[in-house]
Amino acid sequence: MFDIDACAVATGVLDDKSFSVTAGTWNINVFPSTIPAPQEVGCMNSIFPDGSALVEASSPTSAGNLDYILRMVLGESGKKIDYGELEGMLADSDARFTDVLFYPFLYGSNAKIDAEGCFIGVRSSTTRDQLIRSVYEGVAFAHRQHMEQLLKVLGHKPKSVRISGGASNSQQWVQMFADIWGIPVETVSGDELGGLGGAMCSAVGSGTYKDFNDAFQHMSNVNHRFEPNTESAAIYDRKYAAYEAVMSGLNSVWTLLRTMQDFLER
Repeated sequence: MFDIDACAVATGVLDDKSFSVTAGTWNINVFPSTIPAPQEVGCMNSIFPDGSALVEASSPTSAGNLDYILRMVLGESGKKIDYGELEGMLADSDARFTDVLFYPFLYGSNAKIDAEGCFIGVRSSTTRDQLIRSVYEGVAFAHRQHMEQLLKVLGHKPKSVRISGGASNSQQWVQMFADIWGIPVETVSGDELGGLGGAMCSAVGSGTYKDFNDAFQHMSNVNHRFEPNTESAAIYDRKYAAYEAVMSGLNSVWTLLRTMQDFLER
């Protein structure tokens, strides 16, 4: 096993009725499928422990970007970042709070090889909290872009998304994911879900449990479900359309920036 399919097993994503999302350093979105994804969709295929295909769309555009920006904005004083305070800020704001767009391409892109991380729409009246919330939203938009790749393979929305990774520790962020994706998002109890998935695989292999579903029933469980908020989802649909349109318009700009960087490095 490796960490991606281990997290899928640990969250009970054992068929194409649900997606497994890991929102951590990487933006990972997968589902088990009886048919591998065709090459033209741009997804990857690997082998799931039950022998089916694991269809994956991923890039380094997830919570690692938030960690970097928080260190830049809040960590200069050397104080520990207060995630409880950030959780309160998210709870006290909503989908209308900021019109700034953030592109979470600090470590690489899921849009274009030359794409760079950036804020769009910053002005003198923009507040620190508006900048930070735009980072949370930008990460969720990058996940949505990958999910739309998976939907081209599956052909319809899954019943739910099971989430793991550092972002799953923030209930406000998980709710934002549900609103932006328009799909219910579920969390499971426990930490280190990749390790748990490996243990579940061992339990099945040793005959302790008859299959992965049996192992999930005994070793893991869904502890919370976040339903999309209809009003917020409608706002985020508009913002995501803007996110995609601006990103498309930046394609030639990123190429020019790369040319300039190559010149300066000579």
